[in-house]
Amino acid sequence: QQFLDYVAGKEGRYEYVDGRAVAMGTPSNEHQDISLILGSALRDHLRGQRCKVRQAAPLWTIGREVGRERSPDIMVTCHEADLGVGVRLNRGPKLIVEILSPNVGDDLERKLDEYEAITTVEKYVVIDSTKRSVRR
Repeated sequence: QQFLDYVAGKEGRYEYVDGRAVAMGTPSNEHQDISLILGSALRDHLRGQRCKVRQAAPLWTIGREVGRERSPDIMVTCHEADLGVGVRLNRGPKLIVEILSPNVGDDLERKLDEYEAITTVEKYVVIDSTKRSVRR
């Protein structure tokens, strides 16, 4: 709750990691273009299904000792609890997409471990925004 109170009045995106709020950088234009194009394509592909595409939405993951709130660039969830009105945290994604920034961060290490621990996740895709590269 302290984390939610702390970020409520702040601009930008934050993740909750190991008991602290971690500011996320502003995505590059290329990063935003990829997110918009892929998010729109996924939305069109899923039209008529009971699934939602979320962009930069809060996702609750479980770390080794404490829960963490992550904010993947794109996720697809069909989990009933994630589809309701006013949902603050998503908990059951099928697909998670991270778009790498030049500094890479922990998308290929800690986040990979956290996302793979979510039983509903079927695919984790990493897209490099600085070169033509996709890992899954």
